[in-house]
Amino acid sequence: MDFYEMLGERDLNQRNMAMTVLEGEYLGEKALFADDKPVWTSEKKGFFQIHMQAFEKPEYKEAQISPQGIARIDGVKVFCELLGSEKKFVICGGGHVSIPVIQMGLMLGFHITVLEDRPKFADHARRAGAHEIICDSFEEGLEVPCLYRDDRKQAACEKGERSSY
Repeated sequence: MDFYEMLGERDLNQRNMAMTVLEGEYLGEKALFADDKPVWTSEKKGFFQIHMQAFEKPEYKEAQISPQGIARIDGVKVFCELLGSEKKFVICGGGHVSIPVIQMGLMLGFHITVLEDRPKFADHARRAGAHEIICDSFEEGLEVPCLYRDDRKQAACEKGERSSY
């Protein structure tokens, strides 16, 4: 089975990562990991098979991957790419500003959820193509910190009734 066939069979609820060797004699060799366990390698007796025990060590977990996706495994540069989970975008408010944001999110392949407490504006978001509309108050509809469009709600938020960012 090749890399893309194996990738297509991965469970999106797992933490999937593709790794590619960037230098040395194993240049270009690939591996696919699911929940930090190898599930496929391009070479049966290649880099990832030889260095398998290195992946068991705590120092080779995600913390060692640079923001650019580069890790060093036994001194060799390896590109690491997290794969697979659905991209989700939650937009609070369905007014005129949210409509182009919804459309851009759709173009980028996001699953769009809009939280709007006004039925008329919720309908605008639905017509713009949002996948899911939650027509409820922000206090009831969110389980996460938020920034409100309404100054009065933001003031209540800042008083500790709701945390904000």
